[in-house]
Amino acid sequence: AKMLQAIFNDEVVKNKRNTAAIEVAANTLVAARILEYKPAAVRPLSEVQETIRQKLQRQQAMELAAKQGKATLEQLQAGTKPTLSWGAAQNVSRAQHGSLNMELVRQIFQANTTKLPQFVGAEDAQNGYTLVRIDAVKEGAAIDDAKRTGYAQQLRQLTGEELFHAYLAEAKRQATIKVNLPETATAQP
Repeated sequence: AKMLQAIFNDEVVKNKRNTAAIEVAANTLVAARILEYKPAAVRPLSEVQETIRQKLQRQQAMELAAKQGKATLEQLQAGTKPTLSWGAAQNVSRAQHGSLNMELVRQIFQANTTKLPQFVGAEDAQNGYTLVRIDAVKEGAAIDDAKRTGYAQQLRQLTGEELFHAYLAEAKRQATIKVNLPETATAQP
């Protein structure tokens, strides 16, 4: 924030002077100079119309894909077999779920797997809608005592951090803080 304020200072922008050295990290100072400055401006419609058109087309395509995906999921869950070409099978675990979004992973693990295959689906920001067919469920490897101890330690640490942050937030909320700054001395000629 300090760097941006320094760069867009009137002295730097109008007179093309260097900024003062600003510490952006420990032992790292940065100074900058503007070589060319173009103020923010509204671009003409003819210049942005193709970008807007592509964005709207993508948005409509995503909405259509989601609508079609939901309809296909309903068909699959009803027992009909629409013509689909499924991707390669992959193993999914809570820790390693590849490119699947968390909402879809949650649905996969909540699916009733007493009768397979099961089908779940979720909207996806990249692809519109993703359908998943669950063909098999494999039990995870047993957790050894060392891993269990490590997980318990991580859980205790996270819990402690959350409690500490909650305590600080509550203390800040309830605190009445009064700042007493010394009066600045007048500058001598």
